[in-house]
Amino acid sequence: MRNVRRSGRVAAVAGGAATATGDAARAGVALLIVLTLLGSRARPARAQDSTLAAALDSVVAAATAAHRVPGAVVAVVRGNRILALRGFGMADPDSGTVADPERSAYRLASVAKLFVANVVLQQVARGRLRLEQPIAELTPDVRIDTRFAEPVTLRHLLTHSGGFDERMIGYAAPTRAAMRPLGEYLADRMPARGWPPGTLIGYSNHGMALAAYAAERAAGEPFARLAARDLFEPLGMARTYYIEPPADSLRADQVPGFRCGGDGCSRVPVTWSHAYPVGLAYSTAADMARFLQAQLLVGRGNPAAPLESAEGEALAQRRQFTHHPALPGIGFAYFEQEYRGVRLLTHAGGVPGAATVLALAPDADLGVFVATNAGEPGFVKLVLNGVLDRLLPAAPFTPPVASGSVEEYAGFYRLARFSHFTVERFPAVFAFTIQAVARGDTLVIRLGSERRTFVRVDSLLLRETSTGAPLAIRRGPGGNVSHLFTGLPSGGAELPGAFERVPWYEGAYFLNEYVSALLGLPLLVLGAWGLFAAVRVWWRRRRGLVGSVGPFRRAQLAAVLVAVAAAAAFLVFGFGLVAAATRDLGRGQGIAYGMTGQSLLLLRLAWPVAVAAVPIGWWAVTAWRRRWWGVVDRVAYSLLAVLAIGQAHFLVWWGYVPGRW
Repeated sequence: MRNVRRSGRVAAVAGGAATATGDAARAGVALLIVLTLLGSRARPARAQDSTLAAALDSVVAAATAAHRVPGAVVAVVRGNRILALRGFGMADPDSGTVADPERSAYRLASVAKLFVANVVLQQVARGRLRLEQPIAELTPDVRIDTRFAEPVTLRHLLTHSGGFDERMIGYAAPTRAAMRPLGEYLADRMPARGWPPGTLIGYSNHGMALAAYAAERAAGEPFARLAARDLFEPLGMARTYYIEPPADSLRADQVPGFRCGGDGCSRVPVTWSHAYPVGLAYSTAADMARFLQAQLLVGRGNPAAPLESAEGEALAQRRQFTHHPALPGIGFAYFEQEYRGVRLLTHAGGVPGAATVLALAPDADLGVFVATNAGEPGFVKLVLNGVLDRLLPAAPFTPPVASGSVEEYAGFYRLARFSHFTVERFPAVFAFTIQAVARGDTLVIRLGSERRTFVRVDSLLLRETSTGAPLAIRRGPGGNVSHLFTGLPSGGAELPGAFERVPWYEGAYFLNEYVSALLGLPLLVLGAWGLFAAVRVWWRRRRGLVGSVGPFRRAQLAAVLVAVAAAAAFLVFGFGLVAAATRDLGRGQGIAYGMTGQSLLLLRLAWPVAVAAVPIGWWAVTAWRRRWWGVVDRVAYSLLAVLAIGQAHFLVWWGYVPGRW
């Protein structure tokens, strides 16, 4: 009777919500009904596929050899049947706990964003939220950058098209006790907007967290509790939770994260993300199997059909946005991609000590989940592809034929997901910039560890030579190439990557050499000048010459001391903050926990270095006008002035002055 009453209550809510909110609520209504049905029926049969189990042993062994991991779990479902539910290796090598697909709770990382989309759509179905409503109205306590007139809507947030910059500094807390409430954190640290909403996909942790906060405000309770009540409980996901185990009985089964190398595995600390709904969730393989089944059941409609039609009521799976009709797009949190000619819906996750991937093949009624307790995205990708190779038929492939030159597409491109206005802008160059090189009729691009080659099939579309994967081009108002769009590999998933073209002098190679010159050349000039001065003094003393004291001796001494101090300060700043931040942000550690007192002190050091360029430049001009020193001395000081001006330009151009973070 309890389940019957729940079914009636959900159906009533769903029917009322459909009337109140219209077509935008249909996906959420479908989800509410499916959750009720799944929650009221017996757990599905688990007669696992013995052939797949043997194949999994081989696939996981090969992946483990290529990427050291302590352990992993895998769930594979087809409709209501579980084909595989397996654990491999150790959940905790320190305690000797084996990986158990029923009990071991792995950190999901960004796969948890799928929970956010599900919970938000339920709130839409209940009429508490509207997908087209400006987020500023739903979360008035969180200030949204107003540099663009178009409002950011809930739909934009769920499709990563809100236009928000990346922000990593201060994203996490060092301890559970130091975590800030979700709304408080977002009100303080919501990033700026780098481009108008609805124009580019720019993967945004903060944007998705803001959607979760909108659901939290609409429901009047914390998101973790909302997800547990409306999603985990109806699906019977009793071992799935946010932040930390809700009961002591679950604590022993929470899987810690590890970093492994030639010397073995060492435990890594938990990344306590303030924006916890998008990544700080834990679940077992068995629970995720039920989630996969729910998603497949809801998404069996035609994903290309209009939302208002009965066959188009796919949950998050229906394409919501794409950069080009020939490209895979994005649903509500799901990434589209193609594998063996089959449409996949995927999401991957990774934090230090954890890597996960989830994939749905709705047309094949297939779902796969892989998790490991080491931050090795390559491992989960190999396992996922091994499963898909086993269960999906091979598709015929005809290599694309080149139809023209690709020279105009060559150049440097930067992933839209970066910070335009803070000190994270420069470190992002090395993480998010790619170079497209034209070699004959082939465009060569390295994406992550993969080298990919494309040929042109029309003026705005290229195809990969080995897979046929598309790459689209967008032109700006003047007709020049402004953007490049293609799938960006991410641990078995493929983010619909949007890259904006940048000039050569903002490419990673040039900037690396340029900054190295700004750091090293002042030392070389000062060293050479000092050596020259020492030799000159020695020579004059040997000849019995006595130097005269000119009228500008104090000014000359001040000029030299300021130049030396500025060069030394920039050296300290470069290695102490710029290089350290680039390294730490790339690893998701260190400065990701916030600016330390030392970091802030170094950041303030940028101001006197930049300001010092003004008197140094003035003294260089004065040295020539008033004939300070000899010609060699004046040339050396002029070189120092040029380098000081270059340092000041670097500090201002890349946001270290004024130093927003």
